[in-house]
Amino acid sequence: MSSYVVGVDGSAPSKAALEWALERSESRRRHPLRLVHVLDDEAGLAGPDIQLQAEREGRRLLAERLEEARQLYPDLELSSTVLHGSMPWELSHAAGPPDMLVLGTHRSSSSDGRVLGSRSVQVASITPATLAVIPDRRRNPAGPVVVGVGMREPAGPAVVWAAHEAAATKLPLLLVHGMGSAERRAGAPHPELAAINLSEAKKLALEIEPGATVSTRLSPDGAAQALLAAAYEASTLVVGPSRTFGTGASPIGTVTQSVLLNTHCPVLVTRYSAGA
Repeated sequence: MSSYVVGVDGSAPSKAALEWALERSESRRRHPLRLVHVLDDEAGLAGPDIQLQAEREGRRLLAERLEEARQLYPDLELSSTVLHGSMPWELSHAAGPPDMLVLGTHRSSSSDGRVLGSRSVQVASITPATLAVIPDRRRNPAGPVVVGVGMREPAGPAVVWAAHEAAATKLPLLLVHGMGSAERRAGAPHPELAAINLSEAKKLALEIEPGATVSTRLSPDGAAQALLAAAYEASTLVVGPSRTFGTGASPIGTVTQSVLLNTHCPVLVTRYSAGA
């Protein structure tokens, strides 16, 4: 991984996202970290004075957050950028494939400062980077790293990322597969195949991190419900890209969308088979 890119908008969720990224960078390999604030082009429609004021406030916010971060983490390489344009688009492309883009989220639709949280699904659909979505209240930071295991790609990028994540945090790894009534109606001997897929995913995780504590869970619920239930006890939830990623379709499916809109813990939406 190259660097962390953190969306900053002054809200409690974006502050939680910055704190998460700073802690992570400090405890890992001290990757560079860049704070990004997006000024939406629509601000200019209110007139040049409003636009100038918005830019001044954005730069002041970044300067304050940057100074706070430098006081707490003087050894990290920190920088900041103000971008202009559509917020989801600019955030999505502020980070490249080797980076991790970090955004805050708030599940309550009545909360103030939820600009970034309301954009997480849009950003996940178009960013080329691995995406971390951080809720403003982390329920169980000492819980297991949870990863979803699918039917078609049981040992894909998400399992690789989750294994590295569990090893780096010294936390157990929980592999979850939700059967779901729709999948059971598809006709295949689903429980047997799901158990085989979980076993293959566990084998891969142990090959990557031989000392990891790995367990599996086969849930009768659908994939999204199973993952969200596991998220209550998780420190981090890892989901992979859609199998259609790279063909012009959205890189996230309905499961990832549901997880992002209802997350109880930090969620990593992976892109490549490497953790950091």
